[in-house]
Amino acid sequence: MSVRTLLFAVFGISLLGCGGSVGPGGAGQGAFATSVGGSLPLSRLTSAQVTQLCNDVTRANTMTLKPTLCASTNYSGALRSTDAYHREYPTAADAELQTQCSYVLGVLDQDPSSCPDAATCDPVYLADQPAACTATVADVADCLNGNDALYKEFLVATPACDTLTASSLAAYTAPGGTFDSYSNASAMRSASCTALVYCYGIYPINNTSPGS
Repeated sequence: MSVRTLLFAVFGISLLGCGGSVGPGGAGQGAFATSVGGSLPLSRLTSAQVTQLCNDVTRANTMTLKPTLCASTNYSGALRSTDAYHREYPTAADAELQTQCSYVLGVLDQDPSSCPDAATCDPVYLADQPAACTATVADVADCLNGNDALYKEFLVATPACDTLTASSLAAYTAPGGTFDSYSNASAMRSASCTALVYCYGIYPINNTSPGS
């Protein structure tokens, strides 16, 4: 089984669209879920609910969200490094490009610092929201699950190292190609993630919140 096939088996290829959905008594169906009510505004959470939500975010990041992000980011990094190699050695054969890509991917996979958290939660800031924050717990779930779906999609669209060719590498890194389409965090930001930009304490990967 190739590394690519294994990643598909682990992460799946069905896409969730733009986010999760609110479930009864809680929020989120997918990589992230919480028992805190989805309709609750972040600005009205109790201390216990703040703690629960942050615990759920941290747990989901460790178990599901960050592994998906890291797989996607590391594959992308390996291809971009191989593209730089190919520009330096334009006559390199496909087999050489595959070897280079696999080597870089192995280095990235062994370096925890190569990938940031997919989401973080700070209960101190979460408990003290500005007036501009109108997001709900459901927005948190939809944002985190939507991001997870996008990075799964990015992973599926990224050529595997063991089948990489010069033409597939060029198509991936070309202006307007696959990497361009997924590399802009703001462009990937859903309505739910946009709502979180104005809130403190919840920091998804594509958030540039004033509370960060």
